[in-house]
Amino acid sequence: MSHAGLPLPSTGISRASVAAEVKMNIRQLLVDAVHDKVGHAEAVAAGRFTFRDVFNTHMGAYFGKDRSNCDHLADTVFRFIERQWSMKYPDLTPREFLNAVHVPSPLSEQEQQREIDDAWELEIMSDEQSMAKHYEGSARTRKGKDLGARRFD
Repeated sequence: MSHAGLPLPSTGISRASVAAEVKMNIRQLLVDAVHDKVGHAEAVAAGRFTFRDVFNTHMGAYFGKDRSNCDHLADTVFRFIERQWSMKYPDLTPREFLNAVHVPSPLSEQEQQREIDDAWELEIMSDEQSMAKHYEGSARTRKGKDLGARRFD
């Protein structure tokens, strides 16, 4: 007798819909992991235990109190992405790749603002007399914080 159509206890959700949800999430995980080289390398380099722990955190609720099936699925998914790495990059280990690639960390708000301030560029289309009166120096192009202070004489 199949339990596929019966609702789960106290939820009213059928087992078939939960199974479909799990399959959809696993497919998306496999697609995302294999197509993002940095993420793929990080997942494989972290190892089976760490992968299983993260997988269990995100997918464990689908398996209720018995997480052994979740662990088995995590191991199966890990073996798949590990094998995909070795097939796609046979001469490169994930750790070697991660050591060679520089993944920039996000900029802080101050660094972002500094980058924006430094990116400004102003081309001054004025005669030398006006330049001398309103700006310091006579540079025709000023960038970033070097826009100069305006003088009002």
